[in-house]
Amino acid sequence: ADDPLAATSAPEHRAPFPSPEPAPKRPRIDHTIGVNSDVGTTEEGSASLDPLVLKRLRKGFEREVRNLVLAANQNEVVMSKFNFERACSNKKQRDNNNITEHTWMDGIPRMVVSADGVPLLIHLPGAIKEGSTSILLAQLIEFVDALGGKLPKCAGADKERPGQVAGLFKMTKAWHAIGHDLHLISYRINTMLQYGDEAHFEACEKLRAEAEKWHKFLKVIGSDDPLVMEVRSQKGWAVLVVVGPFTGGALHIPCLNLRMSYTNGTMIMIRGKVLPHEVKAFSNGQRICIAHFTHRSLWNSCGIVPP
Repeated sequence: ADDPLAATSAPEHRAPFPSPEPAPKRPRIDHTIGVNSDVGTTEEGSASLDPLVLKRLRKGFEREVRNLVLAANQNEVVMSKFNFERACSNKKQRDNNNITEHTWMDGIPRMVVSADGVPLLIHLPGAIKEGSTSILLAQLIEFVDALGGKLPKCAGADKERPGQVAGLFKMTKAWHAIGHDLHLISYRINTMLQYGDEAHFEACEKLRAEAEKWHKFLKVIGSDDPLVMEVRSQKGWAVLVVVGPFTGGALHIPCLNLRMSYTNGTMIMIRGKVLPHEVKAFSNGQRICIAHFTHRSLWNSCGIVPP
């Protein structure tokens, strides 16, 4: 499962992006929520949505994200000094000196491609509108707060101060049934993965179907959440969603000399295993980052090798 993707001869020889099509029925994913807070919990929440209303919202979410991903594909940036195959083999890049600095703070969606033609990252600033992020933020705060206890600290997390929270909270499909609370992002992430890497998306659907044959509890717990999964391997994707009112906090990828906006409503699809990344300090508010992935053990137990 860890073999690197086959390198193509040149970026322009990659398979073309799929044409917009109705998105198929979605499976789901696990979530890791990183919480950094300078404010207390909010009281805003959301009631259960009528199925017809949810259907209309779903179509709107999918259309918005599809168009953003296709726009990112049109704004392709080739990193000529980064070879994906070498990175997967843990080899040093042949020419990593004097890498051109890139800074993306202009709100334009972009895709990053390696020198050997492999998509590395899709950046969608403002993919989730402020109204939706406000609801999502309130739901996540309420969910974590209701569980009680103390959040474990991330490396380098802010120290504890009264009225503030900093740390990492993990929730998996087999542990927590949160259902409709995550619909605001589930359909968007599915669409991003479908149009960003169709082969991986199809593998996720097969994984969902196979997992539900053998893990009945998984099916019951996740019946309300349509989110797909992705794997943490060299060629796997991580999908990051950031919400909250805050200032600063750009995402930095040192090996590409790339900084990009990481503001409220941003979605990023990244091959995080080969692209070590960090988030710069933020201020004036609260930030919650939701990182989406699934454990390799699920792929192994179902006998499916991700593409």
